[in-house]
Amino acid sequence: MPSKGILGLQSDSMKDKRYTTVPLPAYVFWDVERDNLDLFRDGHFIISRMFERGRFDDVLTTIIYYGKEETGRVLQNNKYLNREGIFLAHALLAIPLQGFKAYGRFR
Repeated sequence: MPSKGILGLQSDSMKDKRYTTVPLPAYVFWDVERDNLDLFRDGHFIISRMFERGRFDDVLTTIIYYGKEETGRVLQNNKYLNREGIFLAHALLAIPLQGFKAYGRFR
């Protein structure tokens, strides 16, 4: 019987995330066709959107799935990350506010 892995997914092996699917919440991705999003190809969009509009558990799931380093790198390089996303990433990932490209918009 497959074990239940991170994100509540049924998988025999969670080593290769390429073949896993994540249910993306409609309240975060209301304006796009969620079935067309690819976790790898669209990772930058997914990470940013989860930090901007997701619930706290969505954000934690995103960090678990993509990892702290990748999540932090994506958010730091996003020039259009909103204020809430910046401060949430700052608090959860211990990234200095000045490390975000979007932070200059809010000074």
